[in-house]
Amino acid sequence: EMWPTNLLAADADGNTYYLGTGRIPIRPVGLDWTRPLDGNTSATAWRGMHPIADLVQIENPSSGYMQNNNVSPDVMFEGSPLTSDRYAPEVYGERAGNDNFRGRRAVELLSRTFHGDVTDMLTILFDEKWDGADAFLTALRRALNGDAAAAATRPAEWRRFADRLARFDGFARQDSRAALGFLYWRRALSENAAANRDLVRLTLRDSVPGREYDSVLVAAIPRAMELLRKDFGSTELTFGEVFRVGRGNVSLPLGGFVGTMRAMAFGPPDARGHQWVRSGQRQPLVVAFTRPIQSFTSLNFGQSNDPTSPHFADQSALMSEKRLKPTYFDEVDLRAHTQGRLVLRVPTLASRSPTGRQAP
Repeated sequence: EMWPTNLLAADADGNTYYLGTGRIPIRPVGLDWTRPLDGNTSATAWRGMHPIADLVQIENPSSGYMQNNNVSPDVMFEGSPLTSDRYAPEVYGERAGNDNFRGRRAVELLSRTFHGDVTDMLTILFDEKWDGADAFLTALRRALNGDAAAAATRPAEWRRFADRLARFDGFARQDSRAALGFLYWRRALSENAAANRDLVRLTLRDSVPGREYDSVLVAAIPRAMELLRKDFGSTELTFGEVFRVGRGNVSLPLGGFVGTMRAMAFGPPDARGHQWVRSGQRQPLVVAFTRPIQSFTSLNFGQSNDPTSPHFADQSALMSEKRLKPTYFDEVDLRAHTQGRLVLRVPTLASRSPTGRQAP
């Protein structure tokens, strides 16, 4: 009875399964269902519902892994056979090749993992590499080296900022000054709408922008510095000094941003210039099918919405430190971490009166 959605499953024996599930109508062929159609005729009436056998699915692909970050089935893993030509349009329900930065990065990381453990999975889960950063930075380094003599005459602060960008590894880490500089450099580039549109289009295809963009790339450096000084009075802040996690009296640095696997989105600056995370990676979870099973998770900010509770913001530290806490499947493990006990006594049928009221 659900709307179309992605279902991924795995078991302790190493089996994996994908189903693009949902209650999908069988539509008459020969009609353009992307346009309004006459509903007052049986010619457009549904012919029932597609059974599960018709739906997009695969079991144990040869890749050994699958991922779905709201992408189409044909890009869930390298060499995916789940192409649109094999299914009715209403069953496929996606534009072929529909991909995004999380999907591309997930495939890049998972495709090179052949003996992953919990630590490897946490690294992938919390990956903060910016999509397209390598292509942008390769072009910038070429532009700077192409006129190194001019760069040498620039003020020391300019050269320090340019050097930081040229060495940037592309990760939006909380302790990185280069990450904040890169973000503001990209914002400076976006002010040139036409050039930025071309740059984004090229880097989305992992293409390095050509030499015709060198002057634009270099000109964005002083503008990025100007924007940083305007917002913070300095070009030396780290990413986490601006982007924060917590609530109440808790304020901690956070890495990750839109365009990374750890896709965090932040609100507008507060009076101190801090931007607080408000959406993004909400339900991090890692499960290892060991004996006994291992499971790790966190609940963003904290378990309680009561500001007076010690669990109002205690898990903000997990978010900041890119950690998860274990969940407990066995009673003996659970009891070792219990803070209180509440016993509910439910009256049995024998203790009730004929009227349904509890007997005295």
